[in-house]
This record gives sequence, C-alpha cells and structure tokens, in this order.
Amino acid sequence: MKRGAIFLVLTIAGFAAGWLARGIGIVTVTTGTETAVHGLHRFHHSEKRYPTTEEGLKVLFRTRPSSGPWLRQNEALLDVYGREIIYQAQGSGFILLSAGADGISPSADDVELAREPIDK
Repeated sequence: MKRGAIFLVLTIAGFAAGWLARGIGIVTVTTGTETAVHGLHRFHHSEKRYPTTEEGLKVLFRTRPSSGPWLRQNEALLDVYGREIIYQAQGSGFILLSAGADGISPSADDVELAREPIDK
C-alpha cells in the first residue's frame, strides 16, 4: 500500500512540474529532439553536411543510392506540445525550434531546442 501511494504522489508531482515548467517557459528536451539531433549527426557523418532548410528533417527518413535512411519512419520528431519540430539550416550547422504553446512560428513564445554548432 505504501509503494502505491508513493508512486501516485510522484506521478502527480511529475505532471504538476511539467505543467508548471510549461507555464513559466521552461522547455524539456523531448525524445523527438534527441532523435532529430541523432539523425542529423548521422546525416552529417555520411553526407559531410547538414540538410538545407528546404530539405528539412524529412530528408532523414529518405534513402539515397549510397546512404540513408538516417531515421526510421516510426520515429516521431515532436516537441513537448506534440507538434513537429522546426528545422532551420544556419551556416554550417542548424537550429531546432518549437513553435511554443501557441503553435505559431515565428512568435514570441518560440523556443530553441538545439543548436549546432553550439555558440559560446
């Protein structure tokens, strides 16, 4: 009985922390973000470049004559709001963005999820 009660309390606390974090603008890195970054690194390793903005993340699911796919079709690239992660090529790297709670990009609540290379 004690374990069940502790589990219930921890579960509720986890949901509350997630809800509160979204409300104050903290964004959790999702599995979708990690998957996208992993796929982008694999693409970069084989193609010696990152995808263009036009190619976007969808190129990671394609097969080329000599390489790919870099991700499996069932791997979802979603942010914490369940929306597709936005990819933008930038110089020799990239930026991954979330359109935020309002789902509109660009807007004031857009959130940067990842950047390569990382600026210092």
